[in-house]
Amino acid sequence: MPLKDYSERKYFKAPFFAKPGESSDLFGYASFDIGSSLDGDFAIVDLETSALSAQSGYIIEIAIIRMNRKGKITERFETLIKPPDGNVGRSDIHLIQTSSVRNAPTFTDIVGNILEMLDDCVVVAHNAKFEENFLYAEFIRAGIDVPVLPALDTMWLAQMELDLFNYKLPTVLSHYGHSIEDAHTAMGDVLSIAKFLPSILDEVPALKFPVGLSELPQQTASKNLKAR
Repeated sequence: MPLKDYSERKYFKAPFFAKPGESSDLFGYASFDIGSSLDGDFAIVDLETSALSAQSGYIIEIAIIRMNRKGKITERFETLIKPPDGNVGRSDIHLIQTSSVRNAPTFTDIVGNILEMLDDCVVVAHNAKFEENFLYAEFIRAGIDVPVLPALDTMWLAQMELDLFNYKLPTVLSHYGHSIEDAHTAMGDVLSIAKFLPSILDEVPALKFPVGLSELPQQTASKNLKAR
C-alpha cells in the first residue's frame, strides 16, 4: 500500500495554533519531517481557565494522565486550582464556582505534581498552544525554569489525517466511535484524547520532534489536592 501524501494537507496557521516542527516557549511540536523520533510515554494534559488569554487569566483546573505507547493509562492527576485573584471566569462553561476553588491549592502548591507527571514524556493536548501558553505563564509566575518539552497537538494530527467538518475534540472523538463524557472538565477531556490517540497514531507516519525528552526540575509534590 503506497504511503499517504501529507504535503497538501491543510492545518490552522493562525498565531494562536501550534505549527508542526515549531519549538516555542515551552513546547517543541511534533511533525512528520523535523527532528528525531522519541520513545517516551505520553502525558495528556487539559486545563480549565478563568479567561481565554494567559495574560488575563489563570489555570483553575488541571488534569494529566500518563499513558504508554500501548494505550495503557499508568498514572492520573487532577485538581482544582485557586487563582491569585479568586476569579474563575465563565462558570456557565466550565461549571467551576468561586466557592469550589476557595480551599483548593495554588499553582505553586502543586507545581511539583505537574513536573512529576510531565517528566520524561511527550506532552499531548488538543489545540496544545492553549495549554502551552497557560502553563508557561504559570511556571514563570512560580519562578520555575522548565526546558522546552516535546509535544503533540492532536488537533494538528487530526487535520493531517482526517477529513472532518471541524476538528473540535468531540468531532474527532466521534470519528473513532466514541462520545465525550464530562465535557468541559479537565479529566473528561484528557480521557477523551486517550480514547483515540492510539488509533490515530497507528494511521500516521512516525512522528518527529525538534527537542528530546527532558528530566524536569524536582519540586515537592503536594497531597493537598481538590477534585471536583
